[in-house]
Amino acid sequence: MKRIFAFLFSTLLILLVFTSCDNQDILRKSNLKIGVVLYADKNDPYIALHVDGVNRLQSDLKLKDNRVFRMVNVLENDCYDSIAELVEKGCNLIFSVGKSFEDYMVQSAMENPDVQFCVADGEQAQTNQLNNLHSYSMKEFEARYVAGVAAGLKLKDMIQDNELSASDAIVGYTSEDALHRF
Repeated sequence: MKRIFAFLFSTLLILLVFTSCDNQDILRKSNLKIGVVLYADKNDPYIALHVDGVNRLQSDLKLKDNRVFRMVNVLENDCYDSIAELVEKGCNLIFSVGKSFEDYMVQSAMENPDVQFCVADGEQAQTNQLNNLHSYSMKEFEARYVAGVAAGLKLKDMIQDNELSASDAIVGYTSEDALHRF
């Protein structure tokens, strides 16, 4: 499942790189430099999927390490500076993963019209009329659904094996999105 997701994510990134941007000259493979700003490292499952996707993109496009820059464990207060550092390194395609990073990506997109900015789960690309600001989403609900079914089956087995009583079988779920709102 993880490999399939990494493949789909990298395919999405490749398509985004070569088809969705108005200024195709900026994103030619010969001068492509990618930057990624992440709120955590690959120990976070959601971030691990993005890291796997970027690694696959780098591999598929045969980009050397000096053309792909990953900034991990970036705090919200450091996001704008991290993006600026990527721009200074010559990145012309910058991804961010973190809801609280979107405003900084919008600001950076306004200041750097020759750089393409892609925000995971972003909402402002539709409302801001910037040609270099894009949003992308993953179908997380599919993985969450499967995880819920697996949890339910495990609880059913535990109840049947008398490891747990039905009255004690209480399950809760908190999404990453909910954690970011508080």
